[in-house]
Amino acid sequence: MLESNTARPYARALYEVAATQGLEERIAHDLGLIRALWEEDPELAQPFLTHPLIHVAAKEAVLERALGSTVHPHILTLMRLLVRRGKVAAIPSLVPAFFQE
Repeated sequence: MLESNTARPYARALYEVAATQGLEERIAHDLGLIRALWEEDPELAQPFLTHPLIHVAAKEAVLERALGSTVHPHILTLMRLLVRRGKVAAIPSLVPAFFQE
């Protein structure tokens, strides 16, 4: 529930940007990819992105290399923001929150 509440404002802002640019389907698709990666291989992404001793810049660099050519830049920007704010646990809740908008 907490992650869902955390995800809601990020999903709302992302939806508003996507809607103004006609990117709802693309953004929804890319969010689905992110969620699938998060849930299908939790031993890889979750420990790295949530580890408090790994510097934010290192996390962002990995995100850029792993996702930069795959997802829309808005998604990558959101992932960086969640990392910087220590909110990566909200990632799985972004998809349902996005569709609630």
